[in-house]
Amino acid sequence: MKSLLTSETRQFIVYVFVTLVSVLLVWIVYLLRDLIGLFLVACFFALLLSPFVGRLKKIKIPDVLGILITFLGLFLIVSLFLISIIPVFVGLAEDSKVYVVNTANALEQQALANFPVIDSLPFNLGNLVRNEVNIDGIRAFIVDENRAQFVMDGLIGNIDLVRNFIQQSVGQVSTVSLSFASGVTTAVTTFSLFVLLTFFIILERQVFLRWFFAILPSDLGHYFRSRQRTISNAIHAWLRGQLLLAVFMFAINLIGLFIAQLLGLPVDHIFSLALIAGAMEFVPYLGPVIAFIPAFLMVIVSPEVSVWAIGGVIGLYILFQQIEGNIMVPLVMSKTLSLSSLYILVVTLIGAALGGILWVLLAIPLASILHIFYHDWMHYRRTLLKNAQ
Repeated sequence: MKSLLTSETRQFIVYVFVTLVSVLLVWIVYLLRDLIGLFLVACFFALLLSPFVGRLKKIKIPDVLGILITFLGLFLIVSLFLISIIPVFVGLAEDSKVYVVNTANALEQQALANFPVIDSLPFNLGNLVRNEVNIDGIRAFIVDENRAQFVMDGLIGNIDLVRNFIQQSVGQVSTVSLSFASGVTTAVTTFSLFVLLTFFIILERQVFLRWFFAILPSDLGHYFRSRQRTISNAIHAWLRGQLLLAVFMFAINLIGLFIAQLLGLPVDHIFSLALIAGAMEFVPYLGPVIAFIPAFLMVIVSPEVSVWAIGGVIGLYILFQQIEGNIMVPLVMSKTLSLSSLYILVVTLIGAALGGILWVLLAIPLASILHIFYHDWMHYRRTLLKNAQ
């Protein structure tokens, strides 16, 4: 019996069906993008932690207990790190309070003397400021002993404005509180799910790998199976290199800050600052800047602050960065990863745009994996061209 549909019609129906299925799959992936991203990150951390579980298994510790011990050890390390850096921020808060009080007192002294600092400005700027700014009004406000009453009179004179502002503020506080509570709940849920995923991926790692290889086409499954150890070695090499860099940066910051402190640089809690510098080695490019900020702020708000102190802390951290970037990173990474700096920067920027700070932290190991795939693809193409000739 002759078919009612021509071959062109059947082909068109197949194309439409494939298109609809593809659109449906893309839509499902888009809806599950956060869960997929969380799963991929959990897979990465499972790959990092699996060797520790494997070593514990060699001494007859079951996988479940080994995973729990590994998680507990990681939790203790993170907790000790956070506890160790708390003194930096406590000291910054205390010094900032003293800094604000001293600044207010200095401002009052300047007001009482009619702001002599203005006359010391270069290029005749002092006269320009005095002509354009109501210095007498500013001085009267600063030295007035009844400033509180002055402010209160202003508030009473604008009682309606104040009442509306308070009402709006209460509404905003309620909204912010609900948003904060919702955010905390979401963060706790996401973290719990991440821990569970990582736990079960490590526990069922062999089953998971067999399932992953089975769902792939035979040639791809064979390729990933053959490159499994290479990918694992690349990631573990990155981890070893980063740990070595972190230890080195901790040591050089501790020694350098200790010597600078002996020479009079007003910086405290050097152990905590060195820990921050070591931990920031896991943040590509931005790590040294983040490590510099608390030390710089500590010098700025210090009672012994001076131009020499500010220049000293800036110069010291530039020296740290130069040693790290020009000596240690090429020395360590050349023995672990052979990746271009531009390539790492591009992958880091893409990770920051797609997933924020977490993907920035994972940029270099992901770049290592992509580099393996790229190298194998280029080798495959060269082989095809050689056979074709």
